[in-house]
Amino acid sequence: MSMKRRLVIVGNGMAGARLVEEIVARGGGHRHDVTVFGEEPVGNYNRILLSSVLARTHDPKDIFLNPLPWYATNGVKLHAGVRVEAIDTARKEVTGADGTVERYDSLVIATGSRPVIPPIDGVLHGPASARARKRDASFKRGVFVFRTLADCDRMLAFVNRVRRAAGHRRRPPRARSGAGLLNAGLDVHVVHLMSYLMETQLDAQAAACSSGSWSRWACTSTSRRQRRRFLATIR
Repeated sequence: MSMKRRLVIVGNGMAGARLVEEIVARGGGHRHDVTVFGEEPVGNYNRILLSSVLARTHDPKDIFLNPLPWYATNGVKLHAGVRVEAIDTARKEVTGADGTVERYDSLVIATGSRPVIPPIDGVLHGPASARARKRDASFKRGVFVFRTLADCDRMLAFVNRVRRAAGHRRRPPRARSGAGLLNAGLDVHVVHLMSYLMETQLDAQAAACSSGSWSRWACTSTSRRQRRRFLATIR
């Protein structure tokens, strides 16, 4: 019988994967049976470079930090493409969407963030209620969130069908996604609610410099505008 402790990590993003790398590097595999659940059906990749994938300056395969074979090579069990649906802290069990059950002695939750879906009528198939704007929301054709490699694939597969793109929120790396769409030959417009761009990262003076950069990229931006309604017309 193995005397190793069972460590389950929920989340295979940059935080969760970095933890696994540290455990492996420090010899933790001799003391722990490490199991990872990742919602995406791939290994770990550098999410910061997603904008570069969208801009077509990086190939998707080049942004991977730990491809799928890395996990098995290092003695880590990875449930790729399996979202965790339940955690039973009394029984110390984690249950995946596919029915997989893993028991644990120690549990780490490193699930990251979800995309914020603004309350704009016309974005979803149905009313833009808080309940509807969850992760599994059904978007109308031509509407995307930008968080994963799969999101990049969906947008890149669509850009040749349209001439214009409109986006909201000006936060890195999402702010750089506009440059990627420009590289695809689209007329890009960004609408922002606050009084200046990237308000959580920059002060007003620095944001003014950023606006100049966007102007050189020929990307139109408008601040202090609330998005009210999306007209689902493909142009």
